[in-house]
Amino acid sequence: MGLKSKVVCIRRMIDPINKNTLNVGPHPPHPPSPPPPPFSISKNNKAKRKGKHASSTENRRRVWECIVWPLILQINRQYFTLQEYRAKTDEFNRLYNVRPPSSSKFSGGLISLVDKGLLLKNKEGLYSIDYRLVPYMRKKVKLEYGFAAKGTYAKQ
Repeated sequence: MGLKSKVVCIRRMIDPINKNTLNVGPHPPHPPSPPPPPFSISKNNKAKRKGKHASSTENRRRVWECIVWPLILQINRQYFTLQEYRAKTDEFNRLYNVRPPSSSKFSGGLISLVDKGLLLKNKEGLYSIDYRLVPYMRKKVKLEYGFAAKGTYAKQ
């Protein structure tokens, strides 16, 4: 009698739509939630503040992963103008509803990327990526800041 009742319980747990999977919870699974923005802006001033170097690294990472590298992949060339950068920044600000106090960090992040050697600025005002990153651009790889930084200024 015990074995028969276990079989009945298992049959009740089989999902009627997909016969191979078991519905283990009392409710059907929830649809996936939308992805969070690729950065977080703390609105709580009482939260623990980051140090100078940590916030600079975060600004570089945010500018690289959200603006510069997607712009490079979008235009499909290893350089961009300041106007193209500003257009991409404005698009990003509209998409994620970023207000001017946070968007001013983007200019500091761009300058910091130039200082670190990931981007090079020439006399005509063009910004270009380091030559070691060009193969990743050609392959359309989603290149994170840490990997790009390690690949460029680790060799200097």
